[in-house]
Amino acid sequence: MFDLLDKAMWSYIIKDIGKELEYLPYALFLGIIVYFVFKIILRKNSKPLYNFYKVIFLVYLFALVHITLFEREPGSRTAISLTLFETLGGSRNNAYVVENVLLFIPYGFLLAILFRPMRNFVLCLAVGAMSSLTIETVQLLTQRGYFQVDDILMNSIGTVIGCAVFLITAGSYRVCKWIITKYCESAKI
Repeated sequence: MFDLLDKAMWSYIIKDIGKELEYLPYALFLGIIVYFVFKIILRKNSKPLYNFYKVIFLVYLFALVHITLFEREPGSRTAISLTLFETLGGSRNNAYVVENVLLFIPYGFLLAILFRPMRNFVLCLAVGAMSSLTIETVQLLTQRGYFQVDDILMNSIGTVIGCAVFLITAGSYRVCKWIITKYCESAKI
């Protein structure tokens, strides 16, 4: 049914990701333009690293919209799947499932960086599910993608994984910083 060691599945995933990376320069360019337009309009000065994450988030959102909506012709997909785990089975379908998780990991990570309330797993899960539901609904209305509850579930899982990665990374950073501070104090450096 689902085998994480399936070489054919990973071959599909690598091929699909490589295809999407072709659009990264365009997304980066658009993200930077939008960021500077907002910076000029809002005239807010904030931390440079925080601004960097904002640009990355905008680039990610442009890429997400492109991948989920604009890669397909309007009217090309009309099916609805409300059966959970219906898409599992076979290397190609399993690759789609893994790709849906991978696609939303940056979303959860960046939400947690940029919006402190998103560091709550339940809220992050809810926002991930609602965002995915919105994408699936737009795909259904424009017939640019199949409406699948599996996609909503996998995207939501990806969002929570991204949030968890942020929390683990931030926690590890704080622990390391505390250890270094204590070491420097005890060594009187």
